[in-house]
Parts: sequence; structure tokens; C-alpha cells
Amino acid sequence: MDGCPQLLIVRADADARIGTGHVMRCLALSQAWQEKGGRVILAGRIESSKLKKRLLNQGVDLWETGSVESGGDKMTWLSGLEREHGKLKGHWLILDGYQFHGDYQQKIRGRGIKLLVIDDYAHLDRYYADLLLNQNPGSDALNYRAEGATFLLGSQYILLRQEFRKTATRPLSDFKAVARRILVTMGGADPDNTTLKVIEALEQVKLPQLEIKIIVGPANPHVEALKKILQKSELKAELLTTVENMAPVMQWADVAITAGGSTCWELAHLGVPSLVVSLADNQLGVARAMERAGAGIDCGWAKNLTGEWLAKEVCKVCKDEAHRVSMSRAGQRLVDGHGARRVVERVTMFPYSFRPVESADCEMIFDWANDPDVRKASFQQEIIDWQQHQQWFCNKLEDAHCLFWIIMAEGDKPVGQVRFDIAAEEAVVSISLSKEARNMGKGSTVIKLSCGKFLQKRKQQRVKAFIKKDNSRSIKSFDRAGFKVMSELKMHGQSAVMMGFEGS
Repeated sequence: MDGCPQLLIVRADADARIGTGHVMRCLALSQAWQEKGGRVILAGRIESSKLKKRLLNQGVDLWETGSVESGGDKMTWLSGLEREHGKLKGHWLILDGYQFHGDYQQKIRGRGIKLLVIDDYAHLDRYYADLLLNQNPGSDALNYRAEGATFLLGSQYILLRQEFRKTATRPLSDFKAVARRILVTMGGADPDNTTLKVIEALEQVKLPQLEIKIIVGPANPHVEALKKILQKSELKAELLTTVENMAPVMQWADVAITAGGSTCWELAHLGVPSLVVSLADNQLGVARAMERAGAGIDCGWAKNLTGEWLAKEVCKVCKDEAHRVSMSRAGQRLVDGHGARRVVERVTMFPYSFRPVESADCEMIFDWANDPDVRKASFQQEIIDWQQHQQWFCNKLEDAHCLFWIIMAEGDKPVGQVRFDIAAEEAVVSISLSKEARNMGKGSTVIKLSCGKFLQKRKQQRVKAFIKKDNSRSIKSFDRAGFKVMSELKMHGQSAVMMGFEGS
């Protein structure tokens, strides 16, 4: 009933040049998919054996591919998947990587596969996707050319892995007058060794009892050189090369110095104040967004960073408890941790979504309710009075035993309403579509999706629907959605059927 296909395919790469960020945020989405009972296959070039092991331990199946840039990715991997799993038409594939241009996207969609493209900065002339996701704050201001795509834009869709979603955020009691625990993390690769530049800056920071943890990712080529440098340094610093769970390390830190990738959102969610360094074009927007939100300090380009400037900023932040508390709270407001779940819901319910009814919807619902076809299908067919409707509408909004949603299509287009009136262990569903959305053969789909969403919120509930016996079209739609006729009865003097669906 929840509409979740069993197979999700991810196409992403991780190596010393690209880094691991694309794969790791896809892992967050994979985990949310698996939580709904689905299976995940990741097709890509994974250079690090540690990262491969982590993905396999998470239950993600791996499928090796060639390189797009070298011309080695001829999509033979996709043909191989189809030979093993049958035609993939109707299944979802996620593309995450700047190397997947428009022609690549078109070839995937040409095979009948639904496509979710994850992007960061609108670098392509045109996108070809069913869903286009940019989790970065402010992404709604970008000029995307993606005709027919539904956009998922902004921080409500930030993808966090389970380790962060299940970790407690920072309490106020954790803040000290002077911070002394600093975390350094420059991403999974750090090809230009910005980590070394940060170490040299921290050697200039003169604060008592300073403790430093430095995380180097699985694709970092400078590990041995960094070990030798730290052996000679007077810093009390620990180099971490095999971090399976980042969340406890982040929790330990008073302040983080981080690259401007997805790690910023993880730190923000946990309430860790951050100094953000941009290592690549796609990280500039993240660093700016962190500063605009008050969750971090934008340190600009890594190549322009000087040790003296960074040392001064670190000292300033470490000594300013009020500023650190403010950044911590701003980060937690920015990233609530539910983004992966929201994206999976939009995928499984595509092309529809549901949002709570708001007070501004009163007139729109009034117009839908007084549509002649809706009145004809209702047990009480009289035209509804506006004042009467307003009172009824206010009562429903305030009713704790009523779930009332607007049905959305194409991302932001209201196409109907669905209401669940709850009593004991069952609920009565009432649903109607706007005139433009009717007679398109989508009624059963909308019923199935809305009831699936309701049953996720209300476990072990029975959903019932009361339908006029002569309304054969509505009865057929509910039947296709999995409802069964339970009884015949009279309602308001008219013959009716009661149909029901049992939640598991």
C-alpha cells in the first residue's frame, strides 16, 4: 500500500579526484529506501576498498562501471542489470555526479526508467529528469532548465545518513567559555592537501589544552605524509583514517574546520559551529549558505587561505562562547534530519505529493466542494453556503482527530484534497480531485498513495470509505486501490456501500 518499488539503482563514483561525497549522500538516500523495505544497487567506480566494504556492510549491492570521462562508461552496466533483473522500466535510478551530462540522462530515460538527478549548482545547459534534487539552501534561486521535471530544492531535502539522524544534538551544557576540541575534515579525497594548510594554521593557535582530531577520507592520497608531519608537530593531534561512524567524532568537537561539502550539513544538524573552506566550485554555495544561516563562517577558497588569517579566526571563535551557541542553534534549525525520508516519499509517491491543509486553502476547497460533479457524488447534494463552509473548515483544522491534506502534482500544483476522520482504530477517508485532474485514470493511484501515507502515520488502522451505490466509477477506483466492499447500507436515505482496507 505504501507504493515503494523494491529496487533502487544509484549511479555515482568515488575516487581521489571526485572524492566520496556523491556516494556518501546517496548512501543516506539508500538507507532511507532500505528502511521502507527496498533494495539498492550502486553502479559506479569505487576506488577505495574501505568504502566498498562499508557499502556492502550497509546492504548495498555494487556493480562496477567504466569511467564517463574516458569513454569507458558505455552503459553496458545498465544492460547487465536488465539481463539480471529484467526490464527496469518504471524503476528509479539516481544520478549523482557532475560528469553525467544531458545526453547521459536522456539515454536512461529513453529506456523507460524514472530518473532522479542530484545536483548542486545548475552547471548544465539542460537537465532531463523526472525529479531534480538540490539540497542546498538558496537553490530555488538557481536558473534550472529542466522541462517537465519536479524540483526538490532547499534544506528540507538535505540527505543525512542514519548515524547522524540517530545521534543526539548538542546540549547547551556542552559549551565552555573557551573551546579546546577542534575537528578537521577536508572530505574524502582532499587532492590538494588542504589538510596540511589547516595543520600549519593550527600550529599558530595559542590556546591552552588544545586537542585536535583530523579525519582523512578513504580516497586521500596524502595520509603517510600527514602522519610524518604530525609526528614532528607540537600539536596534540590525532589522525583518524578509518572512521566508520562520523557522528561521535563530530559530537566530541567544540569547533570544526571543514570542507564545504555535505559534511557541513552533518555538522549543522549536530550543532557543531564550523569554519567552512571551499575546495571546489560546487562548495562555494554551501559555505555561503552556512554563513547566511548563521551556522558557520565562510573561509573562502582553500587556495587563497593563509595560515595567519585562519589561526586568528579559530582563536576568535574558540574564545566567543555566545557566537558558538548561536551558530549551533542556527545549524540545528537549518537541518532537521528528515530530508532523506522526504525525498524517498516524493520518489515513491511520484508524481504526487501531499501537504497539510492551510488556512489559505479555504476558498480553493470551497470551490472544489461546490463543483457540480462533486455535489452529484455527495450524499448531501445541496450547494454549500460560504459561511457554513468557513465554520466547517476551521473546525477541521482544529480537530486533532482529522488529517487533512492537499494533493499536489508536478511539485507545486494543487489537484485535490483528502481527509481522514479518525475514530478508535479506524478512519473514514474522503477524497476529491479538481475538475482538471479528474477522468485521467489516476483516481486509484491517488487513493492508494494517500492511504499508504496515512497508514504509515497511523499503524494498524482500518480505512473505510462510504460511496453512493450508483457511483460505479468511484467504487472501481477504490477497488483498484485495494479496498473491498464490506457491506451495503443506507446513508441520508440513499443506497451506499462501505469499502474498507486493513492496514498491516
